[in-house]
Amino acid sequence: MHLLFLSSLLPDGRPATGFEIANHAIAESYRRQGVRLSFAGFRRPDSREPRDGEICLGEIAIENATASLTRKVGWVGAATLRNLPISAAKIAGLNPETLRRRLAEAGPVDGYVLSSVQMPAAYPFLARDKPSIFIAHNVEHRSAAENARNADRLHRRMLYVREAALLRRIENRICEDAAAIHTLSDEDRTALGLADSPRCDLWP
Repeated sequence: MHLLFLSSLLPDGRPATGFEIANHAIAESYRRQGVRLSFAGFRRPDSREPRDGEICLGEIAIENATASLTRKVGWVGAATLRNLPISAAKIAGLNPETLRRRLAEAGPVDGYVLSSVQMPAAYPFLARDKPSIFIAHNVEHRSAAENARNADRLHRRMLYVREAALLRRIENRICEDAAAIHTLSDEDRTALGLADSPRCDLWP
């Protein structure tokens, strides 16, 4: 079986964040089960060059911690214009035809692994073009709602309220479209409304 692993960031061989460590562990688990994996995603400016089996969709710096105020304002503007969560708007610059053409470089694949919400949020057709497995690293709309409750300024609260509403709709849509869903905790499975769904189980 050949699966294309789609994530906002390509692996660079030195996972540092929780998201990257989880992606690495998930990919290794697939390989132990005999699955052939190819990868597609964006790369940080300081990351290693893509290797065989890795499709680079572009170079992008997406971390808030290192972004200038101008870049952050631009992300919010792009998210508003596209009606997307900010994390998805950061990577939503490719048109569908271009993205499909780039993904075809992987050759024939049996399905997509959609790791976290960003890629299928930015490109909704991904969950429908091929049989897809959605890996929910967490429940993004719940995290945004918690951030809204804890925000110390009105504009931040409004921003997080918007994010929570968008993410709830997007997560529901992705889960409806996916052939299978994996969560990293039983609590997340329940929060996504999938506690009794035969298509959803706990990873691994």
